Amino acid sequence: MGADICKVTSTPQLGDANIWMNHTTAKFPNPVHGVGENELRIDFKRDLKTNPLPKRCGAGYTVDLNASDEDIDANLPIPGYWPQ
Repeated sequence: MGADICKVTSTPQLGDANIWMNHTTAKFPNPVHGVGENELRIDFKRDLKTNPLPKRCGAGYTVDLNASDEDIDANLPIPGYWPQ
C-alpha cells in the first residue's frame, strides 16, 4: 500500500492523492485511482560486486508484500498527515 499525495487538505478532492492498494475494504469500499489497477514497487538495489551478500544468503530473495484489510483500515487515512 502506498500513496502519492499531491495536496494536503482537510477534505480530499479528486486528484489530491493516488492510493495504491490491492483491494477495497469494508471501511474504504469506494475504488479510487490506483486500487487494484497498479502496483507500488520499491526496488532496493545492492551493488553485488562491491557489496556482495554473505555466501549463506545465496542469491537473496524477491518478496511481495500486500496490505491486509486490517492494515488498510488502520492506516488510511494517513493519521496525523492526510487529510489534515
